[in-house]
Amino acid sequence: AHVGNWEWKIYEAEDELFWSKEMCRIYGLKPEEFDNSFESYIRRIHPDDLDKVKEHIEDAVATKSSCSFEHRIIRPDDQVRTLFCKGEVITDGSEQITKVIGIGQDVTEQKEAEERLREYSDKLRKLSAKVEQAREEERIRIAREIHDELGQMLTVLKMEFSILIEKILKSNGKGFFPAIQKEKDQIIDRVDTIIKSV
Repeated sequence: AHVGNWEWKIYEAEDELFWSKEMCRIYGLKPEEFDNSFESYIRRIHPDDLDKVKEHIEDAVATKSSCSFEHRIIRPDDQVRTLFCKGEVITDGSEQITKVIGIGQDVTEQKEAEERLREYSDKLRKLSAKVEQAREEERIRIAREIHDELGQMLTVLKMEFSILIEKILKSNGKGFFPAIQKEKDQIIDRVDTIIKSV
């Protein structure tokens, strides 16, 4: 799980910070390379996170409470890693602080995976928006085409009916069926075309 533990003795006689082997490994050090000083820990914190880390630690010590926070460190090979730290202030019977104990977990891979998921999610959201926009544009185009085509055909149909009625009226009933037969067939053809369009 890449979890190490640490103990920081901060009473007056001593000011030592002890790291487990796993903590040293997380920081890219061999156990003998860590000098057990709080200052050595502070030097390894990423400059952009230093003030935030100091604030968390000072607040926990001042209030004699626990703290938890994430911060970045810079290893000797210049690799930047992200750690989750949790600490607990320990006091004696007279409420004097004797030490702070805690754990440190390397969450770099987890953070990178979260970032990749956020990026994929953003890409998916953008792609989904583009697909929806394309669908809407296609809907508008189809609706416009149907509207224009149907509008024109219905206008022609109306005019043909008007002409047909005029012919019927002019014929006074003489030769009624032969006069309208051709017009009737054309109107039916137009109606069939409209039905297909719909």
